[in-house]
Amino acid sequence: MRLELQPAHGTVQAPTNQSFVEILTAMLVLCYTEAFIPGSRDWKLHLRACRTLINFGNLRNRRTPNGIESFILKEVADLDTLCNISVFTDSTVLSEPFSDTRIWSFTGLINDITTVERQRYEARRKGKQLEDVDMEEWRQRAQNAYTEVSARANTFSSDQEDMRQCFQAVVRAHYHSSIIYSYQSFAPTPQVQDLVNSTIDTLLRDIQSVLAGHVHTFSHDLFLPCFIAGTECRGDKLRQSIVERLFLDSLAVTGLWCNHTALQFLMTLWGSEEFEGGMSWIQYARENEARIGTFYCFLSGCFCH
Repeated sequence: MRLELQPAHGTVQAPTNQSFVEILTAMLVLCYTEAFIPGSRDWKLHLRACRTLINFGNLRNRRTPNGIESFILKEVADLDTLCNISVFTDSTVLSEPFSDTRIWSFTGLINDITTVERQRYEARRKGKQLEDVDMEEWRQRAQNAYTEVSARANTFSSDQEDMRQCFQAVVRAHYHSSIIYSYQSFAPTPQVQDLVNSTIDTLLRDIQSVLAGHVHTFSHDLFLPCFIAGTECRGDKLRQSIVERLFLDSLAVTGLWCNHTALQFLMTLWGSEEFEGGMSWIQYARENEARIGTFYCFLSGCFCH
């Protein structure tokens, strides 16, 4: 790809920003197309191509991106963030944030949790002593994201009450799952368990309420909360079966089969002796990345932006 984009011996005009954006848009469409094909993992190839093009074209550092560029960069940033929760050694991730891209509040929070967790792991691996993480800061960030996104419920008209309630349930699900993810990443095991005991049933009820209703506009956005809930079903066959059914219902409603890889990971996790013995899903995914590979929890643009 790099060779195709580079001018040949200076005789061909270098691609313009518009050309880069057009190619990037086509790659993004291919990425989304593959997400709907059962069993396909080619979306990863197209996402990698998006990363390469953005880095090569220096698009993320443009000071005044137009509306189309901003939207496309947001889409790639969201995809990258949600893919990276299962990436621990891949050096091809976008190494710097998009300076002019404002991604969705909860996506930004998930990205920061993932980034800090990886940084702290590397620091510990190198023998550095780290201070405990102030979990109240992460709770406050989740609350800020919740407040910001919840305000959009006011944009629904009076005859869209069902859609408004559905939207609010999805926002609550992301709020609880984001806090759980932050605790999984930074808090001692007893604190994680206390949090899970007080929130997981509420989280599952919100997910169930959306899928049981007749409004599925935001059903695309349940995979990540459902996944996080599934990572806290150690030894609980009933909850595991509930999460599996919710995943399958979401797949049936949305057709986003790329998310099936996350369910496959959960089922492998539930059957592992390490997980049953108390290992966290993050540690399990890190130690088994080469064998299991990466997975993805898709969120739709209609909810994220």
